[in-house]
Amino acid sequence: MADAGAGPVGYVVHGRAGHTGYVQRLAVRPEAAGQGWGTALVLDGLGWMAAAGCIEALVNTHADN
Repeated sequence: MADAGAGPVGYVVHGRAGHTGYVQRLAVRPEAAGQGWGTALVLDGLGWMAAAGCIEALVNTHADN
C-alpha cells in the first residue's frame, strides 16, 4: 500500500489453505503507525479470504507479540 508520492507505507502477506485464511506478515512504516494503514491492509486480506471461501482466519505470530 502506498501513500501519495511517499512510496510504500506497509505490506501484508496473507494466504489460505482450504477454508482457513492466514495473516502471515504485516508491517507498517513507524512514521505511518496509528493512521489506519494496518487496519486497511488486514481488512483487504480478510475480504480476499472471504471471497476465496475461507470460513476462519488465523494470525501467524509469536506468542509474545
